This record gives sequence, C-alpha cells and structure tokens, in this order.
Amino acid sequence: MIQSVKRTFQILEYIAANGNFIRVNDIAKALELEKTTVYGFIKSLKELGYLEQDELSPRYRITSKLECLYVPPFSLIELKQELRPILEKITAAT
Repeated sequence: MIQSVKRTFQILEYIAANGNFIRVNDIAKALELEKTTVYGFIKSLKELGYLEQDELSPRYRITSKLECLYVPPFSLIELKQELRPILEKITAAT
C-alpha cells in the first residue's frame, strides 16, 4: 500500500468522524504522526480544494468538493424512470 495515500485518507476520515472542524495537533495526536507531516498533507488537500481552514481559528474542515468523488447507487436514467410517474401525477393534479 502506498503510505501517502493511506495517510491522506486517514486524515480525511478522522476529520469527517470528529466533527469536521479539527486542528492539526488533534489529527497528529490521534493518528500518531508528526505535526509537520499532517500539516503537509493538509496543505496539499487545501490547495486541491478538499479542505478549507476556518477564517477565525486554526481548524480545518472538508469541503463539498469531496462529494464529486461519490457515485450515487443509481443512474440518472433510473432516477428519471422512478420519478416520471410521480411528476406526471403532480402535473395532472395542478
């Protein structure tokens, strides 16, 4: 396993699991990593747009950009097929 990929996801998972408003020190302590190591990963994730820093504190949170990596369990075609009869009933009723 590639260590940097593993650490990247450990950091993202930790932030998500712990309130999505986390300090570098908290991450480093929980994952038993050096603070400078965690900061490097966070800096990269921030530059890529996956994390943002709070304007008033040294805390970080996950951005909505991460959602673009999620593939829904259904296709757009299936969704249209499922919703079409419902929308037709609403249209007819109004």
